Amino acid sequence: MDTLRFVAAASVFLLVAGCDVPPMVEARASNTYMAESGPSVENNESTSIAGMGEPAITHGALSRSVTRKLDTMLEAILRSTLPEVAGLHKDLEASAAQLVPPERLATNDTTLRAWGQAERDNYRSVVDVIYDEATRRLKGLEEAADEAAAAQARTLAPQRSPLDTGATGDAALDTAVTTFGEVMAGAVGLREVDVRHQQDRARQLDLFEVFSSFGAKKAAVLAGEESSPDAEAESEMHGRILLFVGGDETLGAPRALLAFRSDANEPESHRLVQVMRHRVMRGGAIVADLGWRAAPTQGKPGLPKTTVLENFLIAPRVEPVLDRSSPSYANLTDMRIVVDIQSAVLDADKQVLGGVDWRIEFQVSMNGALTWQLAGGRPKFDPYCSEVKSVMGL
Repeated sequence: MDTLRFVAAASVFLLVAGCDVPPMVEARASNTYMAESGPSVENNESTSIAGMGEPAITHGALSRSVTRKLDTMLEAILRSTLPEVAGLHKDLEASAAQLVPPERLATNDTTLRAWGQAERDNYRSVVDVIYDEATRRLKGLEEAADEAAAAQARTLAPQRSPLDTGATGDAALDTAVTTFGEVMAGAVGLREVDVRHQQDRARQLDLFEVFSSFGAKKAAVLAGEESSPDAEAESEMHGRILLFVGGDETLGAPRALLAFRSDANEPESHRLVQVMRHRVMRGGAIVADLGWRAAPTQGKPGLPKTTVLENFLIAPRVEPVLDRSSPSYANLTDMRIVVDIQSAVLDADKQVLGGVDWRIEFQVSMNGALTWQLAGGRPKFDPYCSEVKSVMGL
């Protein structure tokens, strides 16, 4: 009996020893893995995923992908359009910078207020042409860019339904197109162009009355005098001398206009004459005195070109001007140029009826900047105009 038990036990042992025995397995809370080498769980999972093929893309991911493609297309449109927009703005600024604002006499006299109206109307017409052309071209660029953006978006959009709204019917693409339109509108700047148009159109140079010979008689009356030499001389003129001056004092280019109002309504029988004296000064010292000479005005030296407006004889552009393009201008650095001006009215017999003495002072800074101001106090009535007589041989 014992022998049979031994044989049976030995047979079981041999049977077990001849078979493949599974390796030992170690259990853990986080995972279960083989203690011995062999295929891992991770490798098995990767093999299973690889065998499943590419996962299907979600609708959100597909929409974002299409939107990114459209963004790339829209950026290309911007890169090609913005340089043209910048070029148009640069051309517009250059054209506007060449515009010379017209003059207007700041006076209550209806006749003088009408002076230069044709030039002001022509100036506004030129401004309108320049800005209208620039606006048309800028608007054309904006519309072309917007249409190109919408066309690109339509190539990426699904088939449109009759009830869909927007440029494409796709909400995401429509939002991108709308944003592009807003960016393009800001870059084109049509609103800013319109504001500049109105500002340039309204530009004008106001010339203010700085002298009227009527003041001589008025001053005598206020002083209680029955008469004065100036008041008597003014009465002999049978008219009134008016001087208007204006302009930006920081630009170094004053504007002045001389006018004579004839009480006899015969302005064409009179003449206006003007002489100047230039002195170059540093501080209170005179560096150079060029002396009195006929003023270089429109027309002949000393005889400015005049026009008749009802009962007024008008001589525009009678102001002194410094030529900053001259090579000798560099020698005026840190100098003052004092220009004394004597303007007179002559009758038909070339007799001096009276005039006005006035002064403009130029200042040249160390860096060559030029400014000016009306100096020497208020212009004064001159019944004799001795300098005009001497220079012009009257």
